Amino acid sequence: RVCVAVQQLMLIYYPGKGVLTYEFRSNVNDVVLGPSGTRAVAVTQAGSIAVMKVPSDSDGEITCEWFVADEKFVFDHVVFSPDENHLVTILKRAGFFVYDISKRLVAAEDVDVHKFAICPDNVTAALAITSGEIRITRFPDASIVLRTLNRVSINDLTSIVSNICFHPAGKHLVVSSMVGDILHVYDVSTGDNIGAISVPESPSSMCFAANN
Repeated sequence: RVCVAVQQLMLIYYPGKGVLTYEFRSNVNDVVLGPSGTRAVAVTQAGSIAVMKVPSDSDGEITCEWFVADEKFVFDHVVFSPDENHLVTILKRAGFFVYDISKRLVAAEDVDVHKFAICPDNVTAALAITSGEIRITRFPDASIVLRTLNRVSINDLTSIVSNICFHPAGKHLVVSSMVGDILHVYDVSTGDNIGAISVPESPSSMCFAANN
């Protein structure tokens, strides 16, 4: 299954079978399909957050599991936890909200967050602050800071983070900046920089292989 947002539409593609469509009342800013493929979550320009049930086949129908709306908070991005028990809505340069799957607000913080990543262990998260600071926090209560990464180079310290990505085992975090062609690797337990990877230019996206 592939999940796509186009203006007011959320589309779920079933390769070789068909596509299902759900229409919102306003444009969709971000949509993500949960790891199981049975849930999707969308945030819209009207300030709504919607968790959707996704059928296993294109013969089914997308239905809304729960929905909240607040025009004061128009979120830019949304992240599902690996176990799908929590979701994080992100308002760039303003903060984040963490909900559990029953719609209960678990944590919120007014912080200048730029990127947010959840560790595969579901108990740790990483927040990249626009100032260049990266915090390792508890999850789902991401307001509890465990440590900050010991960022090393001048560019690494001052440039806005473009991507953060946890290793599948959760022991390492890779960080890229909007300036520079170096990916920095950090030990999550200590916050120390343990290596670097040279790339042609600052990447727009990155990920680990699931088995490495």
